[in-house]
Amino acid sequence: MSKKKYSFVLMNDIGWYKSYRFRPRILIYIGSILALFLCFVVWTFYWNTAQYIKYEEAQNSLIILEKRVLEQRTELERLSNVKLFAQDNKVDKNIQEPLTALSLPKIFEKIDLGVADVGNLKTNFVENSLNFSFDLKNLTETALSGAAELNIYLADASLKELGVQGNNLDFFIQRFKRITGIFLLPNGISYKDIFALQLLIKDEKGKVLFSEVYPLYTLTN
Repeated sequence: MSKKKYSFVLMNDIGWYKSYRFRPRILIYIGSILALFLCFVVWTFYWNTAQYIKYEEAQNSLIILEKRVLEQRTELERLSNVKLFAQDNKVDKNIQEPLTALSLPKIFEKIDLGVADVGNLKTNFVENSLNFSFDLKNLTETALSGAAELNIYLADASLKELGVQGNNLDFFIQRFKRITGIFLLPNGISYKDIFALQLLIKDEKGKVLFSEVYPLYTLTN
């Protein structure tokens, strides 16, 4: 078998030809080289794929970490401005103490069930009334119905509920709705007494779907 040789002949129509002789062992070498090359290509493909997956996971982890850092920074800024508000408005010592020592994380505790999203909240005080507007987005695949509710936190950390005046805050939406409303401030309370607004989104059964507290300085025009 090892002494056998094969001929490979190239010819054309004008009579030109060229022949090559080679041993069968050459085919084994060539086949082995091609197999190794194919294995290398397959390994390179899977290695690059694995590296790309690790890169994507690292990028996602970095995005989540940056989001957490931003949330913590925002929370610290909120707490700092609450203290500045109390000082700027010369809050009585007996009132300032519960405001600074109060469980502020509880006041700013956010509720989000992933059903509704609120954005672009704006407010405007006119005499003893509060005008406000915000965008409400339905995050579910079905229609969403319920009502919005707005409350205020005073400098002494007490919560005051407001009464609806004029516009109906009930909603029934498929995707998106711009909601506006007007509230009368309780007797004896002015704009300077307020340090934060609480916005709640409830379903038709009264269950809170979304709740967040917004320091006043971030909302007023």
